[in-house]
Parts: sequence; structure tokens; C-alpha cells
Amino acid sequence: MTYNPLDKENLAKSVANAFLARPIEAFPVGRFQGAGVYALYYTGLHTLYDLYERLKVDDLTSPRAVPIYIGRSVSQGARKGKKKFGDPPGAVLYNRLRIHASSIEQEVNLDVRDFLCRSIIIDEIWVPLAESLLITTYAPVWNQAVEGFGIKTPGKGRAMQKRSEWDVLHPGHGFAVNLATAKKTETELRVQVQRHIDAFFTQQVQEVGLC
Repeated sequence: MTYNPLDKENLAKSVANAFLARPIEAFPVGRFQGAGVYALYYTGLHTLYDLYERLKVDDLTSPRAVPIYIGRSVSQGARKGKKKFGDPPGAVLYNRLRIHASSIEQEVNLDVRDFLCRSIIIDEIWVPLAESLLITTYAPVWNQAVEGFGIKTPGKGRAMQKRSEWDVLHPGHGFAVNLATAKKTETELRVQVQRHIDAFFTQQVQEVGLC
């Protein structure tokens, strides 16, 4: 098959490789401008993520380091199709990371100092491609096994919204206390997370060259 550098998958790999070449930094990060993709890495001792120890490498700046969450941020205008080409996105990526840091700081069983971050500023048109490929490759637990990381305070009229899975595992958000009981218990969610991480380690690590 002829290699096509403009094939969607090849374009995604190109952006993803550029992302993985970026250094991992302390979290939270200092203010900067731009849109792009980011990954959060957990280095703490929470027992729920013990299996992550298997996936860590001595050098956390390595592209082989396994993230716990991968996300993206583009300007609101870009999401709604109202942004003109060439208009600067502003500090949207920084703002998203700041919100995540604030969220983690509220949790009783997480410490923001146990997190590291990797990010890349890219043209907004490439952001969804890179994010999709990276999530598929690394299957981050907070993307695929637990729902609710990064959710905002429910708006008016949504008081009956159920507590997110993430808030069940990591309590601390004041608004979550007043939400309806989650569908799954903490015990069920812990099993769900452990199965996901174990499956990633046993079935995918060698396949993607992470060990």
C-alpha cells in the first residue's frame, strides 16, 4: 500500500509524535497562550492506581510514560464554527489545565503535586485528530474507565443530576455532595478501574511498545 502523508491516520500520528516529543512538566503549569492537546500523569501513591507503577518508566520525560488522562482545548468559537481562520485562540489550553488543577486540589484523596503534565500548542484543526489517536493508544483510565473528571458545577435545573463516577472515587467537590447518589458504588468503581488498568497492561502495553 502506498504511503499517503495526508491520510487522516498519518496526519494524526504526525501530530501525536510531535506531542510525545514534548517534555513532561510540573503541574499546574504557568500561563501561556494557545490551543492544543494535553496529558496528565499521576505519580502518587493512591492504592487505586497501584498498577500504574508497572507502566511507569525511570525517565518520566519518555514518550513511553503512561498518562492517566488526555484532553484537548480549543476556543469556543472553533467548537461552534464561529471562529475566523487566523484568529488567536487565547489562553484556552492553559485555562483548561488550571480548571483541572483546581478540581484536583479539592479532592480529599488526591494531591495536585503528584501530577505532571505534557502539552503541545497546535493549530485547532489538528487537535481532535491528535487527541483521538492518543486516547486510543494509551487508554487513559480517567478517559475510558471513569466518567466525570473535569465536569463543571451543574447549572440551574440540573440538581437531580447524579454524582459522577469520578466524584465517587475522589470526593471533595462541594457541589457533588448535593447530587443524587451515583449508579455505581465506590467498590464497584474500584473493580472497574482495576480491571481496566490490568487489561491495558496485559493486552496493550507490548503491542504499543510501552515496555
